[in-house]
Amino acid sequence: MNEQFRTVAEVAEMLGVSRDTVRRMFAAEPGVIDLGRRNNTKGKRRYRVLRIPSAVVDRVLNRMSMKPSEHKSELQGWLARKLEEGLPDVVASQFRKVEDSLDNDLEVHNR
Repeated sequence: MNEQFRTVAEVAEMLGVSRDTVRRMFAAEPGVIDLGRRNNTKGKRRYRVLRIPSAVVDRVLNRMSMKPSEHKSELQGWLARKLEEGLPDVVASQFRKVEDSLDNDLEVHNR
């Protein structure tokens, strides 16, 4: 597999946003490689170098372009699969709360 990795600057230029925005958008995304220092030095800004796979950029862009109803159906499918796998009840109840929130968002969106 020959995955292409993009720098923060490349993604920022592609999306027409600042580098800081890209760092915030992608820092916690699965698949993104963080080459920065892990140690937390008191009083100093964290040094962060991200490498973002093209597939992750595509995934985030697709998710951003989804309508609330698409988010809900994606969440319901994921939740059903996880419940079959034996997702703990506490986690399942949290995702049901998210599902309810998406219902409310969908109602507002359809007004």
